[in-house]
Amino acid sequence: MFYNALDSFAERGNRHEKNLFIIISLSGESKKVVDVAQKLYLQKIPIISLTKLKSNTLATLSTENIYVTPIDLPATVDFEYKSMLGFFLAVEMWFVSYSQYCAEQIE
Repeated sequence: MFYNALDSFAERGNRHEKNLFIIISLSGESKKVVDVAQKLYLQKIPIISLTKLKSNTLATLSTENIYVTPIDLPATVDFEYKSMLGFFLAVEMWFVSYSQYCAEQIE
């Protein structure tokens, strides 16, 4: 559902000078994410991407990039597992900083 709403926005071309998109993707290569990012990029709508630290299409299309290195956890099960804790910490730190910035603008 999120992709449909985002794609719909990108299709309509509702460009506004205050628009900014924050796109979070582990690989930065998901077809739907890249399709939406390409539409936003063509409309010159700024994008901040949060992806793992590697070259990826989403980061290339983004105005600014935040990189996180997922942690490989020891295999205690029969599949590879990467901890996403770094992503959660990055978003929380960003939210707290932005909230403080907004509060300072009101004063």
